[in-house]
Amino acid sequence: MWKVVFVVNSEKKAEKIKEELEKEYIFPKIVPSGNSIQVLVEETDLQDADEIIRGILS
Repeated sequence: MWKVVFVVNSEKKAEKIKEELEKEYIFPKIVPSGNSIQVLVEETDLQDADEIIRGILS
């Protein structure tokens, strides 16, 4: 099951997150949603993806 792990407001940020997750063998879906973009991952990857994204943002 896919879960939203992060929501961003630019395609550039979404692509950066996607690239970093793929380096760790997590393959997200990027889904436009109104004025934002959702980054979704498999439920089993949720915790790891969250840690990776927090590292990117800090």
